[in-house]
Amino acid sequence: MAITGQQFHQKEWVDSSDNIFENCVFVENDFSSSQFNEFQAYRCQFINCRFSHANFGDSVFDSCSFYEVEQNKGTDFSYANFKYAKFLDCDLTQAKFKNTELFGVSIKACKAMAAQFEQANFCNKVSPKVIFAQADFIDSNFRFAKFVGVYLAQCKLSGNDFTETDFTYANCSEADLTNCILNETGFEKASLENAAIQYSDIRNINLDSCKLTGLKISPDQAFAFLKLFSIEVE
Repeated sequence: MAITGQQFHQKEWVDSSDNIFENCVFVENDFSSSQFNEFQAYRCQFINCRFSHANFGDSVFDSCSFYEVEQNKGTDFSYANFKYAKFLDCDLTQAKFKNTELFGVSIKACKAMAAQFEQANFCNKVSPKVIFAQADFIDSNFRFAKFVGVYLAQCKLSGNDFTETDFTYANCSEADLTNCILNETGFEKASLENAAIQYSDIRNINLDSCKLTGLKISPDQAFAFLKLFSIEVE
């Protein structure tokens, strides 16, 4: 049975037989190093909670908030395990995912403005030469977020607002970036080889030293690309 409408203040968690929570509020709870595989939270608030080194693999967070408005502070998920976790319609504004395990993660219809994904791991390394990434970012707001140096090759990243998002040194080869807002998005020294950006808004996109071989664009973007590379058609 689900725990409904409860408030938890400054509680330390290790694990629990109750993994389903609805309309609950967690204030300054410590989930550090806890084991909550397949945790489920619906319409819950997490205020100033700690998640470092916690295991939340295969968990579902639906309509949850991890952003503290009064302090303008996001949640720190650094070094935690969120493999195959689902964040649906959540507020992840200013969340920190440093060194977080995020292989197979789904972030859909979320607010993730200024979220930090630097050094997050979206990969599964089969062998030293065989590495593949898996992540679904769909219809979310990632304005001003940072994905510096991350490996997102072949990932589904469509329908998102990536305005002024930083993908410097990121590997987005073969990624699906269709129907996105890529205004002033930075792909300096990144890879977009064989990626798809059709029907995305690309005003003032920064592709300095970006690998573009095989990049797929739509006809309506052709003029913007000519202008971007200072090519004149007479």
